[in-house]
Amino acid sequence: MLTRLKTPFQRLRRQLRETAICLALGLKDSLRLHLLWRGLLLAALLALSWLVVFVVWRDEIWSVSLPLGGAGVATYLYPFVPSLAPTISNVGVGGAYALIFLTAVIVLAPVAAAMLIVAAFLGLFLLSFRWLSLRSLFPRVKACVERQYLQPCVEGLSPPAWLSWAQHLGLIVTAVIGTAVCLLVPLTGGLFLLLWIGYLSARSMALQTLKGTTSGDNTMHLVRHARLPLTLIGACMSLLLLVPLFGLTSPTAMAAATAHLMKRSLERRHGETVN
Repeated sequence: MLTRLKTPFQRLRRQLRETAICLALGLKDSLRLHLLWRGLLLAALLALSWLVVFVVWRDEIWSVSLPLGGAGVATYLYPFVPSLAPTISNVGVGGAYALIFLTAVIVLAPVAAAMLIVAAFLGLFLLSFRWLSLRSLFPRVKACVERQYLQPCVEGLSPPAWLSWAQHLGLIVTAVIGTAVCLLVPLTGGLFLLLWIGYLSARSMALQTLKGTTSGDNTMHLVRHARLPLTLIGACMSLLLLVPLFGLTSPTAMAAATAHLMKRSLERRHGETVN
């Protein structure tokens, strides 16, 4: 019984340790000059572009975010109202509680709306950076990371075109459904959305890292077993975006950390197969 209980904790500890190592390696590689200036330039251009969009359309964005924030606050506070109902003995007391409830919604709605706007800005930044980096920056990051590992001698592992399109379609459907679920969560939905987008970004980079280096089944096995590290990498790098200036290196560090995670997992997988 003790062994059964210890094994999940040992696995969790190994995953946390592996995540910390890959984050450190990713941050180190993101400071390499030939990756640093490309990542900073791409991140700065994207951040400036989305900032212009949010400033130009600020009234429209606020008019949409404020009702959503108010609805989220009301949904969050409403369960506390019935618990006060037995204490209401007259209309005056009931009106006082209703006034307190409405005041809390009015005061907290702008705060919730601001949190939603920040989450939307960072989420759009991450999504656009993921799309652009997979086509421009990520190949350079992947090549830099691959030079630090032994490459397995494999051939003919390029997946068929239909399988690649199926994976992209599945990722899009998963992203849409997950985003909708996150937005339904009151108050903390913006935070969950940011973490969800960070995980999807790390997962996409993980699949690109393993593309052409191992079989499709092995790729999905490695990605499934790396869900927690990928989530933590996406979360840490999403939070790093909030740090002024240094946050611009976050997307490059995420790409490098994810590549390190997958290459280290692949080497361990090959070692287990040989043994």
